[in-house]
Amino acid sequence: MKENILSVIPGSEGNKGYYYSDSDREYCCVGHIRGDFGKNGDEYWATFWEHEGSNAAGKDCREELTVLVNTLRNNLLKSRKAMRKHIQQHPPLILDAGEIMTYGYQVSTEKYDYYIRCSPYPGVYDFYIYMYIREV
Repeated sequence: MKENILSVIPGSEGNKGYYYSDSDREYCCVGHIRGDFGKNGDEYWATFWEHEGSNAAGKDCREELTVLVNTLRNNLLKSRKAMRKHIQQHPPLILDAGEIMTYGYQVSTEKYDYYIRCSPYPGVYDFYIYMYIREV
């Protein structure tokens, strides 16, 4: 994946389940990142969680995920304020319109689909990125 061809698009209604760990595509989910911008909204904390599909993905998945995250840290994942601005300028799929609004974007590459769940509010994890093998 090359940084200059990264296309972040709104998610689609039919894929809402892929933004969560209990997706019916769980068997081909390589893993997910859970991230937070800290109390002030300008920090960056993230943890990667492996899933069942990580055995089928190989080494290249971590490298591509690193490129994706580093690219997104220039805009969508830069800070809580930057995430809100991105959401305002690039309307996403609304995943949950409850007390805490949750939004979804998708990025697809040759081998993987990434589902990015955003909740730019203090006190909750600000984002999750689920990585799925496309060919399964």
